[in-house]
Amino acid sequence: MLHSTTHVPPAWRDKLGAAVDWTWSFHLTRLPGDQTRLHTRVRGRAAPWWLAAAYIAAIIPADFIMATGMLRGLKRRAEQDRPHRL
Repeated sequence: MLHSTTHVPPAWRDKLGAAVDWTWSFHLTRLPGDQTRLHTRVRGRAAPWWLAAAYIAAIIPADFIMATGMLRGLKRRAEQDRPHRL
């Protein structure tokens, strides 16, 4: 589980009352045949309303694109025959 409340510029926080509260959870489930399923969940809250609206309009689509690429890369590395070297 990851938790963050720091993705707002300090000036926005101080002058505009802007705030975010995000959590990400990752859970592995063992499947038959020596396989594993990764479950991810992202939840967030933003204030004031204009920051929440900006998140819905811009960040959710961008996050979907970014997460899809990252998860495909993770799948490819997890399913290869030999361990990946860093």
